[in-house]
Amino acid sequence: MASLAEMERDLIAERAKDALRHKIENNERAGQIPYGWTLAPDGKALIVKDDEQEIIQLIRDRKDVWLGYRAICREFEGCGYKPMGRMWHQQTIKNILNKASQGI
Repeated sequence: MASLAEMERDLIAERAKDALRHKIENNERAGQIPYGWTLAPDGKALIVKDDEQEIIQLIRDRKDVWLGYRAICREFEGCGYKPMGRMWHQQTIKNILNKASQGI
């Protein structure tokens, strides 16, 4: 019985991963809406936010010249770029880069 339960749990996990992968490949929402995107009126699809995509590219450019997360935060705060919350945080910059590199 334990082996069957384990096999069923693995099948459920596999189906869930496939469903999420399918949604992401079709630019549909799968969890939290990532920075650089907004939810379409249909409530499913994601639409690119050009201004936030520009900020993502700025972050990539800063990391390419070995600028640290803290320095990027200070620069963005000084320039008035709009963060996700009240202010820029190092972890926020890191998360944005990680998700952007995954194609999300």
